[in-house]
Amino acid sequence: MAGELLTEFLEVAIHVILFERRVYPEDIFTRQRAFGVPVTMSRHPEVNAYIKKVLGDARPLFDARAVESLVVVVTDGGGEPRERFVFDVGLGGGAAPSPEAVEATEYAMRALLAKLAVTQGHLPPPRPDAEFRLFLHTRENPRVVAPFAASPESGYVDARRDATAAPLGPGFDVVPVRDVATPLAEFALRVEVAA
Repeated sequence: MAGELLTEFLEVAIHVILFERRVYPEDIFTRQRAFGVPVTMSRHPEVNAYIKKVLGDARPLFDARAVESLVVVVTDGGGEPRERFVFDVGLGGGAAPSPEAVEATEYAMRALLAKLAVTQGHLPPPRPDAEFRLFLHTRENPRVVAPFAASPESGYVDARRDATAAPLGPGFDVVPVRDVATPLAEFALRVEVAA
């Protein structure tokens, strides 16, 4: 249950990031509601399939509590990372969650989605040549990465061989967005931005 809720939340958050950072034209997005707040979701079949595939493949890792973080990297047209949206995640115990725990977690997710939308005011203007990649860092080696490509079926590669998977060092500012702790999950979001 907690893994399902977390992957659903991350899917919505990724769509919000793609819209807010103008990775794709606005006309491929539509307004919807998720976790009780208005959000923008992509209508593009390939983008949606890629995000669903990455999170679907990651679901067993979330359920096994093996995921350390999910990172949405926004690159420029040359592939250089310009922003990293880092979701540090941890799930609570494996027991069946109470309705109160689910409600508290959904409330926290709602608050984080709302905060994510207003965080854009603290970031530089979106880049016209932006692209994105999703990185899933596990608590065990090897780290797993799923880069967006014309053919998402290309599979996973080792993130240690992709420079965009590494934390952005000196010359980058960190914008903390929100830390959340509920009975089902703990997660934090920060944005690392090229200064």
